[in-house]
Amino acid sequence: LNVWSVHRSIQFHTWLDMTYPWMKYHFVPGDCTGVGQPCDVYIQCLFKLAVKQVQHADIVNESLA
Repeated sequence: LNVWSVHRSIQFHTWLDMTYPWMKYHFVPGDCTGVGQPCDVYIQCLFKLAVKQVQHADIVNESLA
């Protein structure tokens, strides 16, 4: 999990423990996503950029039509 405030809340931990009792969770320290989750930084970043570009082009084409 990232260290977002919602992930650190007691309410979220309680829900997670009750809903997924078999799951063990660890927190990824800030600025370490690229080390622990390289696909988030490289592969998925490129994919998300491509999706944004296609969405933008679609909106521009719709606006100009």
